[in-house]
Amino acid sequence: MTVTYSGVLLKCGVHKCPSSCHQIFDHSKVKCTAILTKKCPQNHTQSWECHSGTSGPLACLKCEKDKREADKKARKALEVQHKRDAQIQKHQKEIAKIQEEIDSITQGMKDLRVDIEQETILAQKKKDLIAAKEMASRTKLAVSQAMFDTSNGPSPSNGTSTKKSKPQGTSKTTERKGNLQKHLKDCINHNESPSKIEWQRQKDQENATNPAIDQIMEMIGLEDVKSQVLKIKSKVEIALRQGTDLKKERLGLVLLGNPGTGMWIL
Repeated sequence: MTVTYSGVLLKCGVHKCPSSCHQIFDHSKVKCTAILTKKCPQNHTQSWECHSGTSGPLACLKCEKDKREADKKARKALEVQHKRDAQIQKHQKEIAKIQEEIDSITQGMKDLRVDIEQETILAQKKKDLIAAKEMASRTKLAVSQAMFDTSNGPSPSNGTSTKKSKPQGTSKTTERKGNLQKHLKDCINHNESPSKIEWQRQKDQENATNPAIDQIMEMIGLEDVKSQVLKIKSKVEIALRQGTDLKKERLGLVLLGNPGTGMWIL
């Protein structure tokens, strides 16, 4: 007679042997293949055989896979961010380098402009000094000539001749004084600004009026500036008569330095 042992508890002590055809009495070494399931903290379903343990796997395979994928995405995003940061830093360095070159060129232009202004002022001062010396020399020469002519006038030989020649000597002295004044006036007029004379002609003959130009013409020296002002005025008047657009023209004028320095910049 054959005896079968079905329904005996397996090694796990929880599940019974499902087989009904074997004759094994001791089931302590028979693995339990019952399927157990549970939910992980992320609500993923986990399945395993009972002989692997009743508590199940220590880690959820789905959670581990998701974690690996998340780490992979994070590393890739970090690499992209590093590349982007490197590009930004490179761009900023290039911009800084170019800006440094621009600043250097701008400063060089400023220094050059200052040098030109100083040289122009110095040259104008030298011209004014030469003109002042020439005027002083002409004036001194005229005064000396007048004094020489007065001192070399005819001297009377006796009382009678003195009385007779007095009106003639007085007339000659008056004439010499007049000649001296005329000569001094010619010297002063010779040194007068041609631009100022031209502006006075425009005011007398063309009824021109401009307080700003009046002030410029009263300045000492600056002949180049005065001439340029009249040229600009003439150019503007011609453009207005012809209907020409002056938007692209540079008509600004800046006077630098003390009176007589002659520094001007368009």
